[in-house]
Amino acid sequence: MFSWNGVHVCKKCRQPPAEGEKLRYCKGCKMAYCGVDCQRADWETHKLDCEAIRENKREGEVYNKANGLGGGGKEMRLALLGWYDTVPHVMMEVLCLAWRHRASSPVIKVTTSADGADAHAPLITVVPRSAWAASGNATAAANFFDRAGFHVDTDYVVTFDLLHPGSEAWPKGHIQQMGFNSCMPTLIENLEAQVRQHSATYSAAQPAATRVHLTGLRGAAHFNGREGEVRADPANSERVIVRLGDGTELSVKADNCEVIRGMVRLVGLVRAAHINGSEGVVCGMSPANPERVMVRLADGVKVSVKRENYELIINR
Repeated sequence: MFSWNGVHVCKKCRQPPAEGEKLRYCKGCKMAYCGVDCQRADWETHKLDCEAIRENKREGEVYNKANGLGGGGKEMRLALLGWYDTVPHVMMEVLCLAWRHRASSPVIKVTTSADGADAHAPLITVVPRSAWAASGNATAAANFFDRAGFHVDTDYVVTFDLLHPGSEAWPKGHIQQMGFNSCMPTLIENLEAQVRQHSATYSAAQPAATRVHLTGLRGAAHFNGREGEVRADPANSERVIVRLGDGTELSVKADNCEVIRGMVRLVGLVRAAHINGSEGVVCGMSPANPERVMVRLADGVKVSVKRENYELIINR
């Protein structure tokens, strides 16, 4: 099934069904079409994929059963996708990241932790093919990307590893092919234009200096929102020096700095605790969610994280 912004759409034309009509589904693999014309037009391509889709579902159900994981039945899959459709920002953020990084054939990974703290703000990770191809999930992802009808300009892949309360019966490690809407280039252009109003343009290379926004200052509240370059405070290891554009220098706590560009260290992640301590470059605000930033790690994986999940690295 393909979906876009909470609306299920036709695999062929990427459009929802006409008003008053319902999607039609392939009997073999349940792929959705808006009508007979699109289903017939897509058959030459789809017939090559249909058995592979069914086989992938069978393998997933066998794996889940053998490992005591969520059943993966139709109702549970729909419950998982229903959650995904309704969590604020998440679907649009995944959509934007999948489009922006489509040239690297990424899997977009959505994860939550058992304590439920991130159920409404899951960790979103961009895993390029160079990384997922070397992982234990390479076969499952390749089953999608290597299909004859799959194209990175029209299709993308999302995996879900959800542990928050209420998700116990949902399939674990569920992998889903989704489709870009036909107006995707215009949509992304508009979204990224909004993001650029709040974010600098970032190069792929590691920046020479860390740039920050000042925030949360009380005694010098008039400096909040100002931007500058940061370096270590030689007189106080718990503070940093921020040099503003007019040459003014302030000694502030790291908590009063929101990174725009520079090196950070990941901390406090629960579901992805294995990457705590990893260092990376802040390479922009997270699309469709201004409360997060994208951090590019050394292996090329990009992670969407909240302010409390990274700390500044200052060259001393």
